[in-house]
Amino acid sequence: MQKINTFLNVMMGSFFGVFIGSTISNYREYRALPEIYAARSGPWYAYGALQALALFGAVTLVCVIIKVIIKHRQNTK
Repeated sequence: MQKINTFLNVMMGSFFGVFIGSTISNYREYRALPEIYAARSGPWYAYGALQALALFGAVTLVCVIIKVIIKHRQNTK
């Protein structure tokens, strides 16, 4: 069970890193090329950062649910 817990923690941390990296990358691109983003209808963070946030949220939710199920099964034994 410790290996599964470690794997889930690594998954959540990795996807958090993807979210942070995507947000920083999008912001730097926005600051370097503001005219491209001026032609678009959405804000700078709508082109990658929100998708990374949704992915991070989904993965974190699944990992937390798995952790709760494992913890519940260990406590009932």
